[in-house]
Amino acid sequence: ILNYCRKTKLVFKPVSLNDLVARIVKDIQNEADKHRITVVTELDPTLTDVKLDQDSMYDALLNLATNGIDAIPDGRGGRLLVRTRRIHGQNNYKIEVIDNGVGIPDDIKSKICTLFFSTKGKQGTGIGLTATKKVVEDHDGTLEIESTVGQGSRFTIFLPIWRPDED
Repeated sequence: ILNYCRKTKLVFKPVSLNDLVARIVKDIQNEADKHRITVVTELDPTLTDVKLDQDSMYDALLNLATNGIDAIPDGRGGRLLVRTRRIHGQNNYKIEVIDNGVGIPDDIKSKICTLFFSTKGKQGTGIGLTATKKVVEDHDGTLEIESTVGQGSRFTIFLPIWRPDED
């Protein structure tokens, strides 16, 4: 809660986004295995280092990945895809976290990034997606959510390769 509420000074450094994603996937692998979820990465090899605050972006992406695992019903197994892509012709890139879980109903989709709103009952705090959205916005980016009930969800982060206030 404190990290969400206080104005933190982010430290932007060149980071290999693909290495960051690989670290997150390694960190969630045991949990995914427990739930029979296959984690797949599609990492753009042309994506050079990007400037970001590594710690806050790690937390944001970890939150999206663990939410993706949580969205797949126990015992069913499933798939979680984490993808990086440079958007050609632009100075931007995107990170996608895609699950084949239960999906998000339209009436809830507009609320899921609201502080303290959770669909997880006592298991959730309602802070994770709100904090993730804030991290993305602090990086001059946007977070888009697409979801179909019964088919899964796609969370897409769009970020500039270089922040507008640089150079």
